[in-house]
Amino acid sequence: LEIGYIEAQLDRLFLSWDWEVNSVQNIANGIVVIGKLTVLTLTGNKITRSGVAGVEIQTKVGATTLTPDAIASKAMDRDPGRAEAYALKNAASKLGNAFGRGLNRDFNYEHIPDEKITDRIFNNQ
Repeated sequence: LEIGYIEAQLDRLFLSWDWEVNSVQNIANGIVVIGKLTVLTLTGNKITRSGVAGVEIQTKVGATTLTPDAIASKAMDRDPGRAEAYALKNAASKLGNAFGRGLNRDFNYEHIPDEKITDRIFNNQ
């Protein structure tokens, strides 16, 4: 899901929300961002979810090692922002399917009627 869609869903579903970056680290040839998403529900409850993401630092074509000369122009302008956006998406996905939680899952347990869950548990179906 695109970050613009995630932000629009947060605006639409919650009274307010806040994204706080806790850490930005350069690890090997990548940038890792860790952050915290806090949302205020319609009932006044606050929910907090952590998000983490890493992106590879873009290098020039043919570069074999990460040296200052090998880093692509504007990579350091783009890549930290990309990592932050992915970390926000990661945190939001933990809020539910409206944010893509079940996109890569083969089965969605939220849509099993209660009686079918009971049958599966007690009858091994």
